[in-house]
Amino acid sequence: TLSIDELNNELMEEIGILHPFGQENPEPLFCMHKVILSQKPKLVGSGEHFQFSISNGIHLIAGIAWRMSEKIPPINTEIDLAFNLRWNYWNESRKIQIVLLDWKFSN
Repeated sequence: TLSIDELNNELMEEIGILHPFGQENPEPLFCMHKVILSQKPKLVGSGEHFQFSISNGIHLIAGIAWRMSEKIPPINTEIDLAFNLRWNYWNESRKIQIVLLDWKFSN
């Protein structure tokens, strides 16, 4: 379980040490509890995927959910996330990206 404050470059460097991922070395799976999406997720691609973001109080952390457009989480509601973390390279910059695997309403 991670807190939103732990989503930082240091964690990403530690994950990088664990590469390469594969059958004998699965990619780390993380969870985060009681996350609130403050903005409505945006459908992308052919409409099968959605993008979202969460805030750690300082900046936004972007997320992508592949083939999950039929399971878009609500905004302003506490949810729990299961995800992988990856670097997203775009326009000559590198940012942390959540790759959402699943979510549920928080207890």
